Amino acid sequence: MSDPLVDIDVSTLPSGAAHVAVAGEIDMANAEAVERRLDEALHGLATAVIDLGSVEYIDSRGVRMLCDLADRARWHDVLVAVAAPPDGVAGEVLAVAGLTEALSVHPSADAAERALLSRG
Repeated sequence: MSDPLVDIDVSTLPSGAAHVAVAGEIDMANAEAVERRLDEALHGLATAVIDLGSVEYIDSRGVRMLCDLADRARWHDVLVAVAAPPDGVAGEVLAVAGLTEALSVHPSADAAERALLSRG
């Protein structure tokens, strides 16, 4: 992605689920572009882990974007789990917002992948 504030990398986990790693900042200036890139990454998938472990900043627009993304994923029958360490920026913000359960937030990508396998 060509946004200087955020980097998105898509790879495949051992289970076959997509691993969508987001690093940098998600805010009102780039949330729409990040959302488009994440939508593209999730298109046609059955399972995905969105890894926010390297997110250094996320504002309310970024949180809203994650909620909207999760809603669309459910609508398209894509199982999504979020990896956000509880001591990291995204983990703390999502916990304060009360969204850890609604967004299926887990402390690591491995834990999120295991949660997906148990749900699938």
